[in-house]
Amino acid sequence: MDKEARFNLWYFITALVLILLFQQWWISSHQVETVPYSEFQTRLEQGRFARVEVSERFIRGELKTPEPDGTRFVTATRVDPEIAEDLRQYGVTFSGATESNVIGDILSWLLPFLLFFGLWFFLVRGLIERQGMGGYMSVGKSKAK
Repeated sequence: MDKEARFNLWYFITALVLILLFQQWWISSHQVETVPYSEFQTRLEQGRFARVEVSERFIRGELKTPEPDGTRFVTATRVDPEIAEDLRQYGVTFSGATESNVIGDILSWLLPFLLFFGLWFFLVRGLIERQGMGGYMSVGKSKAK
């Protein structure tokens, strides 16, 4: 291995290590604890949140003071307020659940890729045939006479 290639390899290894360290720091500084919705409501009543974000399926709160383990954010899956109030009367721990649709998730990634590839395939094939280069199977064949 020549000196220049070794030098570039060390740059790559150093950059990779630095990226991994940065990623570890970022993840540890943004630790999110997932709690049952009932516990989230209890912490809310105790006034432990500085800010709360509500989305369609989740609710996320930023704690005023971090937990002893360093957790600064708490998230829970939302529960219908009427059901939550009914369950709270009985002192039951409750949380929301999200349904996983694996086939839908896979298709949402796969179909755009297949559509893009199919469109590209037909456009490029037409362009190659119009240029007189032949089809895909004629790559590398000599046209010398």
